[in-house]
Amino acid sequence: MAGFFTVKVSGEGTLQNDLNSFLLTLRSPIKSALNSVADEFTQSLDKHIQNDVYGAYQPKHYPRRPDNESLLSPKYKEIKVNDFSLSFQYEPKGFHKGRKKDILGAEYDDMIHEWVILDKETGATKDIIEDPNAPLKPHPVHGDRLIQRIQTGEGYDWQPPKGEDSFPARPFWNNFVEEQKNGAAMDSFAYGFGSNVVDLVREGGNRDIQWGDTEGMLEAGIVDDEDYELPW
Repeated sequence: MAGFFTVKVSGEGTLQNDLNSFLLTLRSPIKSALNSVADEFTQSLDKHIQNDVYGAYQPKHYPRRPDNESLLSPKYKEIKVNDFSLSFQYEPKGFHKGRKKDILGAEYDDMIHEWVILDKETGATKDIIEDPNAPLKPHPVHGDRLIQRIQTGEGYDWQPPKGEDSFPARPFWNNFVEEQKNGAAMDSFAYGFGSNVVDLVREGGNRDIQWGDTEGMLEAGIVDDEDYELPW
Protein backbone atom coordinates (compact mmCIF):
# COMPACT_ATOMS: atom_id res chain seq x y z
CA MET A 1 0.00 0.00 0.00
CA ALA A 2 1.18 3.50 -0.73
CA GLY A 3 0.07 7.05 -0.02
CA PHE A 4 1.18 10.19 -1.78
CA PHE A 5 0.87 13.70 -0.32
CA THR A 6 1.60 16.58 -2.72
CA VAL A 7 1.65 20.30 -1.92
CA LYS A 8 0.53 22.87 -4.47
CA VAL A 9 1.10 26.61 -4.05
CA SER A 10 -0.85 29.13 -6.12
CA GLY A 11 -1.72 32.80 -6.09
CA GLU A 12 -4.13 34.79 -8.24
CA GLY A 13 -2.58 37.60 -10.25
CA THR A 14 0.94 36.71 -9.09
CA LEU A 15 3.80 37.18 -11.49
CA GLN A 16 5.64 33.92 -12.16
CA ASN A 17 8.99 35.35 -10.97
CA ASP A 18 7.40 36.50 -7.72
CA LEU A 19 5.79 33.09 -7.26
CA ASN A 20 9.08 31.29 -7.86
CA SER A 21 10.77 33.49 -5.28
CA PHE A 22 7.94 32.85 -2.84
CA LEU A 23 8.27 29.10 -3.35
CA LEU A 24 11.89 29.30 -2.21
CA THR A 25 10.67 30.94 0.99
CA LEU A 26 8.12 28.19 1.53
CA ARG A 27 10.42 25.26 0.80
CA SER A 28 11.68 24.85 4.36
CA PRO A 29 8.30 25.13 6.20
CA ILE A 30 6.63 22.85 3.67
CA LYS A 31 9.30 20.21 4.08
CA SER A 32 8.93 20.50 7.84
CA ALA A 33 5.17 20.10 7.46
CA LEU A 34 5.57 17.02 5.28
CA ASN A 35 7.90 15.47 7.85
CA SER A 36 5.18 16.09 10.42
CA VAL A 37 2.70 14.25 8.18
CA ALA A 38 5.17 11.38 7.79
CA ASP A 39 5.39 11.08 11.58
CA GLU A 40 1.59 11.12 11.80
CA PHE A 41 1.30 8.39 9.16
CA THR A 42 3.79 6.18 11.00
CA GLN A 43 2.26 6.65 14.45
CA SER A 44 -1.29 6.25 13.20
CA LEU A 45 -0.56 3.09 11.21
CA ASP A 46 1.35 1.56 14.16
CA LYS A 47 -1.58 2.37 16.45
CA HIS A 48 -4.07 0.62 14.18
CA ILE A 49 -1.79 -2.39 13.72
CA GLN A 50 -1.42 -2.73 17.50
CA ASN A 51 -5.08 -2.15 18.34
CA ASP A 52 -6.96 -3.46 15.29
CA VAL A 53 -4.73 -6.43 14.43
CA TYR A 54 -2.86 -7.63 17.50
CA GLY A 55 -5.53 -6.45 19.94
CA ALA A 56 -8.33 -8.32 18.19
CA TYR A 57 -7.54 -11.79 19.59
CA GLN A 58 -4.75 -14.04 20.86
CA PRO A 59 -3.92 -16.75 18.29
CA LYS A 60 -4.14 -20.37 19.40
CA HIS A 61 -2.57 -22.28 16.51
CA TYR A 62 0.35 -20.00 15.66
CA PRO A 63 2.59 -17.66 17.67
CA ARG A 64 2.88 -13.94 17.42
CA ARG A 65 6.00 -12.94 15.57
CA PRO A 66 8.97 -11.52 17.48
CA ASP A 67 9.09 -7.73 17.64
CA ASN A 68 11.64 -7.35 14.85
CA GLU A 69 9.52 -9.41 12.46
CA SER A 70 6.09 -8.09 13.42
CA LEU A 71 3.80 -6.01 11.22
CA LEU A 72 5.08 -3.02 13.21
CA SER A 73 8.62 -3.40 11.91
CA PRO A 74 10.05 -0.13 10.53
CA LYS A 75 11.65 -2.07 7.67
CA TYR A 76 8.21 -2.55 6.10
CA LYS A 77 7.71 1.23 5.81
CA GLU A 78 9.41 3.44 3.25
CA ILE A 79 9.05 7.21 3.60
CA LYS A 80 10.38 9.74 1.12
CA VAL A 81 10.02 13.50 1.61
CA ASN A 82 10.94 15.91 -1.18
CA ASP A 83 10.51 19.67 -1.30
CA PHE A 84 6.80 19.52 -2.11
CA SER A 85 5.78 15.88 -1.87
CA LEU A 86 5.69 12.91 0.47
CA SER A 87 5.43 9.23 -0.39
CA PHE A 88 4.61 6.58 2.21
CA GLN A 89 4.95 2.90 1.35
CA TYR A 90 3.89 -0.03 3.56
CA GLU A 91 4.78 -3.53 2.34
CA PRO A 92 4.53 -6.10 5.18
CA LYS A 93 5.91 -9.62 4.90
CA GLY A 94 3.82 -12.60 5.93
CA PHE A 95 6.01 -15.22 7.53
CA HIS A 96 6.87 -16.83 10.86
CA LYS A 97 10.26 -18.31 11.75
CA GLY A 98 11.31 -21.19 13.96
CA ARG A 99 9.70 -24.34 15.32
CA LYS A 100 6.34 -24.49 17.02
CA LYS A 101 7.73 -25.53 20.39
CA ASP A 102 10.43 -22.83 20.37
CA ILE A 103 8.38 -19.72 19.67
CA LEU A 104 5.25 -20.80 21.51
CA GLY A 105 7.26 -21.22 24.68
CA ALA A 106 5.81 -24.67 25.23
CA GLU A 107 6.93 -27.15 27.87
CA TYR A 108 7.34 -30.88 27.72
CA ASP A 109 4.92 -32.77 29.98
CA ASP A 110 6.63 -35.95 31.23
CA MET A 111 3.37 -37.47 32.37
CA ILE A 112 1.62 -37.42 29.02
CA HIS A 113 4.81 -37.26 26.92
CA GLU A 114 3.59 -34.29 24.93
CA TRP A 115 4.63 -30.69 24.34
CA VAL A 116 1.95 -28.51 25.91
CA ILE A 117 1.03 -24.87 26.32
CA LEU A 118 0.51 -23.87 29.94
CA ASP A 119 -1.85 -21.26 31.31
CA LYS A 120 0.36 -18.43 32.60
CA GLU A 121 -1.91 -17.76 35.58
CA THR A 122 -2.86 -21.26 36.75
CA GLY A 123 -0.06 -23.40 35.30
CA ALA A 124 -2.65 -25.83 33.94
CA THR A 125 -2.33 -27.37 30.49
CA LYS A 126 -4.25 -25.33 27.93
CA ASP A 127 -3.41 -27.18 24.76
CA ILE A 128 -1.24 -29.92 23.27
CA ILE A 129 1.05 -28.95 20.40
CA GLU A 130 0.94 -31.30 17.47
CA ASP A 131 4.26 -31.81 15.58
CA PRO A 132 6.24 -29.57 17.97
CA ASN A 133 9.45 -29.89 15.91
CA ALA A 134 7.78 -28.92 12.67
CA PRO A 135 8.73 -25.54 11.20
CA LEU A 136 6.11 -22.87 11.36
CA LYS A 137 4.16 -22.78 8.14
CA PRO A 138 4.77 -19.43 6.41
CA HIS A 139 2.07 -17.29 4.99
CA PRO A 140 2.30 -17.53 1.17
CA VAL A 141 1.48 -13.85 0.66
CA HIS A 142 3.09 -10.48 1.29
CA GLY A 143 2.31 -6.82 0.72
CA ASP A 144 -1.18 -5.88 -0.43
CA ARG A 145 -2.42 -9.48 -0.43
CA LEU A 146 -1.35 -9.92 3.19
CA ILE A 147 -3.13 -6.68 4.07
CA GLN A 148 -6.23 -8.01 2.33
CA ARG A 149 -6.03 -11.28 4.27
CA ILE A 150 -5.75 -9.50 7.60
CA GLN A 151 -8.51 -7.05 6.74
CA THR A 152 -11.04 -9.64 5.59
CA GLY A 153 -10.04 -12.60 7.79
CA GLU A 154 -10.19 -14.85 4.74
CA GLY A 155 -7.51 -17.14 3.24
CA TYR A 156 -5.51 -18.08 6.34
CA ASP A 157 -3.57 -21.34 6.59
CA TRP A 158 -3.97 -21.40 10.37
CA GLN A 159 -7.00 -22.56 12.30
CA PRO A 160 -9.24 -19.73 13.54
CA PRO A 161 -9.33 -18.73 17.23
CA LYS A 162 -10.82 -21.26 19.61
CA GLY A 163 -14.60 -21.36 19.42
CA GLU A 164 -14.70 -19.40 16.16
CA ASP A 165 -15.54 -20.65 12.67
CA SER A 166 -13.39 -18.01 10.98
CA PHE A 167 -10.88 -15.27 11.65
CA PRO A 168 -12.37 -11.87 12.48
CA ALA A 169 -12.05 -9.04 9.99
CA ARG A 170 -9.36 -6.63 11.15
CA PRO A 171 -9.56 -3.59 8.80
CA PHE A 172 -6.50 -1.79 10.15
CA TRP A 173 -5.55 -0.17 6.83
CA ASN A 174 -9.10 1.08 6.21
CA ASN A 175 -9.18 2.56 9.71
CA PHE A 176 -5.79 4.19 9.20
CA VAL A 177 -6.88 5.74 5.90
CA GLU A 178 -10.18 6.94 7.37
CA GLU A 179 -8.35 8.64 10.23
CA GLN A 180 -6.09 10.50 7.81
CA LYS A 181 -9.00 11.26 5.50
CA ASN A 182 -10.96 12.81 8.36
CA GLY A 183 -8.35 15.45 9.07
CA ALA A 184 -5.37 13.91 10.86
CA ALA A 185 -2.98 14.37 7.94
CA MET A 186 -4.00 17.95 7.24
CA ASP A 187 -3.87 18.85 10.93
CA SER A 188 -0.34 17.43 11.10
CA PHE A 189 0.64 19.41 8.03
CA ALA A 190 -0.64 22.65 9.58
CA TYR A 191 1.15 21.90 12.85
CA GLY A 192 4.43 21.13 11.10
CA PHE A 193 4.18 24.19 8.88
CA GLY A 194 4.29 26.39 11.98
CA SER A 195 4.49 29.73 10.19
CA ASN A 196 2.39 32.88 9.90
CA VAL A 197 3.96 33.84 6.57
CA VAL A 198 0.96 32.49 4.65
CA ASP A 199 -2.53 31.23 5.39
CA LEU A 200 -3.14 27.53 4.77
CA VAL A 201 -6.40 26.77 3.00
CA ARG A 202 -8.05 23.38 2.70
CA GLU A 203 -9.56 23.15 -0.73
CA GLY A 204 -12.34 20.74 -1.64
CA GLY A 205 -12.09 18.08 -4.28
CA ASN A 206 -10.19 14.83 -4.28
CA ARG A 207 -6.65 15.76 -5.30
CA ASP A 208 -5.00 16.23 -1.89
CA ILE A 209 -3.88 12.69 -1.09
CA GLN A 210 -3.79 9.65 -3.30
CA TRP A 211 -3.68 6.19 -1.75
CA GLY A 212 -2.18 3.28 -3.62
CA ASP A 213 -3.00 1.81 -6.98
CA THR A 214 -6.21 0.37 -8.36
CA GLU A 215 -5.41 -3.25 -7.63
CA GLY A 216 -4.13 -2.58 -4.15
CA MET A 217 -7.13 -0.55 -3.09
CA LEU A 218 -9.57 -3.08 -4.48
CA GLU A 219 -7.85 -5.89 -2.61
CA ALA A 220 -7.93 -4.01 0.67
CA GLY A 221 -11.53 -2.97 0.12
CA ILE A 222 -10.92 0.72 0.70
CA VAL A 223 -13.31 1.92 -2.00
CA ASP A 224 -15.41 0.29 -4.65
CA ASP A 225 -15.18 2.69 -7.58
CA GLU A 226 -12.49 3.77 -9.99
CA ASP A 227 -11.39 6.91 -8.15
CA TYR A 228 -8.85 6.06 -5.45
CA GLU A 229 -8.03 9.62 -4.40
CA LEU A 230 -9.45 10.44 -0.99
CA PRO A 231 -11.37 13.72 -0.61
CA TRP A 232 -10.89 16.05 2.33
